Amino acid sequence: MIRILTLRVLFCPLILTAKVLSAQEVFPPPENAPVMSATRVPTNAIALDGRLDETHWRTAQPITGFTQREPVQGTAASVDTEVGQTHQK
Repeated sequence: MIRILTLRVLFCPLILTAKVLSAQEVFPPPENAPVMSATRVPTNAIALDGRLDETHWRTAQPITGFTQREPVQGTAASVDTEVGQTHQK
């Protein structure tokens, strides 16, 4: 009796986890995924202050055209978003 109870206690979380994971939908990647390239800027050229007012941000090549996952996968994003990336040596 104790052995059966122990097995149930050990395997019940595994079964529940497997059910939750199998319920998640797997979406394919977008057909035309954006490609990002980073622009190199001089060291300390950008202050990490939450503002994007440094001139070096204008040299970053932004990517746009994001899609959303919820409520409908693959539809245009409800908020326009631009992402730019820079790096320092």
